[in-house]
Amino acid sequence: MPFCPKCGSGVVEDDNYCEKCGARLRRGLARPPGGRVPIDVEINSEPEPTPPATVDRGECKEPQAEEFKDYGSYGPSAFPRGILTEGELPLYETRPLLWIRMMGPASLMLMLMALSLILYAYVQRMEVIFVVLAVWAAGMAWMGLTWLRWKYTIYAATNRRVICQTGVVSKSYVDCPLSKVQTVYVEVSVFGRMNDFGTVRVATAGEAKVEIEWKNVKSPTKTQRVLNEIIDKYARNS
Repeated sequence: MPFCPKCGSGVVEDDNYCEKCGARLRRGLARPPGGRVPIDVEINSEPEPTPPATVDRGECKEPQAEEFKDYGSYGPSAFPRGILTEGELPLYETRPLLWIRMMGPASLMLMLMALSLILYAYVQRMEVIFVVLAVWAAGMAWMGLTWLRWKYTIYAATNRRVICQTGVVSKSYVDCPLSKVQTVYVEVSVFGRMNDFGTVRVATAGEAKVEIEWKNVKSPTKTQRVLNEIIDKYARNS
């Protein structure tokens, strides 16, 4: 059993302070072979604090990963991880609203189906039934192709660039470094304002002046704010 070096009272091994005199004890001090802890042991000595590590801004211009946060995504993630460079992190991913993409083929299919049924009601021939089935099959195929195009349409932002990828078989890919982004603006129609969707455009600086277009995204003003926040953080850490 260890003892207090100041008053000699018995103490518990894991105590930090003596209950009798209040002297600070060395945590976990074991009893030495003599029964008492030597007085010349410096009880209150503490290790000197380690100075915080400094970052040489001249050598590292990339923003630190922990300074960014994941802003979420819309729809199942299909971000092409193979395009990421070393140290690059995907921060935000979205795509067009699915119901906007499906509205065109679904509306046309319903109109053709209604027209075919009306025609059958007046003509009452089996050929009309085959026409109805053909229209239904073509509409379903069109909707399936539209869904595939939606799935592989990717609008994304990383801690280094803004990305737009479209296409299923033949892909169209456009990206822009965050350092080249000049402005981010939003276009919202009346119908889009009623249903909270619109187009976000990213204008770039330089000779090429490429404009990246994110069409029919959900909550376009929120998307604009997220992009501006990512760009501002990149600028502050560059």
